[in-house]
Formats: sequence, structure tokens, C-alpha cells
Amino acid sequence: MKKKLKLNELLNKLTTQKRYNGNNILLSVWYFNPPMIWVLGASALIAIFAPILALVLLFIGILLVAIYTDGFTILHRKIFPPQEIKAVLGVFEESKLRFNNEAFRFIENIIKKKIEAQADKIVLAISKGTSPREVVYAFIANTAGDYLESGHLHIYRGELNPMGCGRELLKLFDTVTNELQKMGSWTKEQAEEEKKSIRDNIKQMG
Repeated sequence: MKKKLKLNELLNKLTTQKRYNGNNILLSVWYFNPPMIWVLGASALIAIFAPILALVLLFIGILLVAIYTDGFTILHRKIFPPQEIKAVLGVFEESKLRFNNEAFRFIENIIKKKIEAQADKIVLAISKGTSPREVVYAFIANTAGDYLESGHLHIYRGELNPMGCGRELLKLFDTVTNELQKMGSWTKEQAEEEKKSIRDNIKQMG
């Protein structure tokens, strides 16, 4: 049987098995504490990529501020609309009661979205003398006209589908065109020309 090593001999053997040059700091660190090399490596990587990361974060921050600002502005306008927009929305609600038919309901949401999207232009137009009623009726006429000329309401070329709301939409267009004439937005000749033009375009579509 092998004899057991004495304690002093065992310690001496352990301390003399491997020696490292003290000048080689990385090797020494790795020998005495292997995880430390990972820390040093990570620190080096951070030092290299920190400026790039900072630029990326700065760009993201600027982008978020821009998005937040626009979103906040839109939200603020919806919650606290200018007096001019309140007046226009009031006329719009009256119009829903007056033109309570399938044709108006067909374009109702589109008109409201247009009012919200073009709030700045509406405020400017009203400041120059356009009435809120003129604004709403112009939106109704333009939206109705766009759909009538699109061909989506036709049963075949030149003919509106009698089963849809196309014919009612044409009547609505005529009504608001006459109202715009009464308000002074159009002369009688201009109003008649608008009604003739919409019918000519309907004949070409489908």
C-alpha cells in the first residue's frame, strides 16, 4: 500500500504543480478566477458597441417623440376640438337627422373622418368667411359625387343599381348642390353644371 502523504508534502506539491508568470495578467486572472475573463471581455464589447447603441437609442427616441406628438395632437383635437370644428360637427349632426336615409348613412362615417382629418383646413376656411354649413354640405356633395363616379354603385355601364343606394345618393347630391347654391357657394349656372357633370360621368362608368 502507498503511504499517505504528509500534510506539508501535500501542500508543497499542490503549490508547485503550476506556476504562472505574474506579468501575464489575463492568464493569471483566468487561473485564479476563470469567470473574471468573461467580465473583462464583456466590458470590452460594451466599450466598442456603446456609441453605436447610443445612436440607435437616440434615433428610436426621436422617432417615438414624433409619433407621440402627432398622436397626442390628434387625440387632443378629438377631446378638445376648436370652436370651428364643434360648429361643423353640430351641422353634421343636424344633417344626419335631415338626410335620414340609406344614402346618407352610406357616406356618414367617411364624411366624419374627412372632417377630423382636415380640421386645420376647415378652421382656415371658416376664418376666411366660409360657414360651417357650407363646409358640411360641400363634404356631402364631394363624397356622394366620388361614389357615384366610382362605378361601384352601377348595375352595368351607365346605369346605377336600383337595388342599392346609388339613386338615393344622386338625389342627395342634387339636394346639397341646390343648398350650396342658396348659400352663395355656387351660382345657379355652376350648380346646374355640377349636376350635369355628375350625370355625364355616371354614364361613362360601370
